[in-house]
Amino acid sequence: MSKERKEREKNPAAVALGKLGGRARAAKYTPEESSALATTAIQTRWKDHEYADTPGARAQRKRRAKLKEEQEVQEQEARK
Repeated sequence: MSKERKEREKNPAAVALGKLGGRARAAKYTPEESSALATTAIQTRWKDHEYADTPGARAQRKRRAKLKEEQEVQEQEARK
């Protein structure tokens, strides 16, 4: 199927709306605003990731370490 054929099968209203979305939104921001939005987005996306250096990630590492320690204690008690 050719590219032209795929384009004809799409809903024209949906195609028009899709062209307005991200590009139109991005065009209204200055480079500084765009950069600030991207920074906020990436920090939000990775805030609780295990390797991130944020308070949320540090708390998560502490919780995991505590759970692991508790599991090890329970396993040792079960062996006795």
